[in-house]
Amino acid sequence: MRQRIMEHGTANLADYELLEMLLFYVIPRRDTKPLAKELLKKFGSLAALSQASDTMLHDAGLTQRVAAVLKIPYLAARALAEEHAELGQVQLKNMTMLKRYFGSRLHEPIEEGTSLLYLDGRNNLLKEERLARHQKISASHRLIATQLLDVQATAFIVVHIAPSHSAAVLAQEARGLAMALKPLSITMHDVILFGAGWVSSLNKERLL
Repeated sequence: MRQRIMEHGTANLADYELLEMLLFYVIPRRDTKPLAKELLKKFGSLAALSQASDTMLHDAGLTQRVAAVLKIPYLAARALAEEHAELGQVQLKNMTMLKRYFGSRLHEPIEEGTSLLYLDGRNNLLKEERLARHQKISASHRLIATQLLDVQATAFIVVHIAPSHSAAVLAQEARGLAMALKPLSITMHDVILFGAGWVSSLNKERLL
């Protein structure tokens, strides 16, 4: 299989074969194909497996060493995505793209957080600004405006992960920010709420 990858790449390999190769390097002298197939059956996909929590991997009978190796594909992909984001190469046109971008942050145990996504006219991501845990948007208008202007953004999206406040409170806060930025001709596209297994667009809910 190693020779196949060297000669033809990974395009023609099944997920279980890629996983089998990863497992081979951390579990030597053992046929890893059965374990690879078992893990894919349990987690559903290679992507879901590589983003699973340590607890979930431990419950599946994997050692800490094996679990660490299985996270490599996701960590590498995330590093590349962040590099592309710096170059304006990540587009956030719809909910599917947003879910893909936030990746493991939407898997349990999900942690509360707020991000502002600064976009250009084609919805390319210019910068993600993660707010400190107790930092309020209502108290950060000047800072946010400065950051938007610095990257020459024309629009932004507010994203709340596992929010502790109600949608009505968050919508009111976002409307205040949108009003403050109106003289700069910077548009707020939406406010997205992500929870464990659910997502809500305040724009679609007509709260903005």
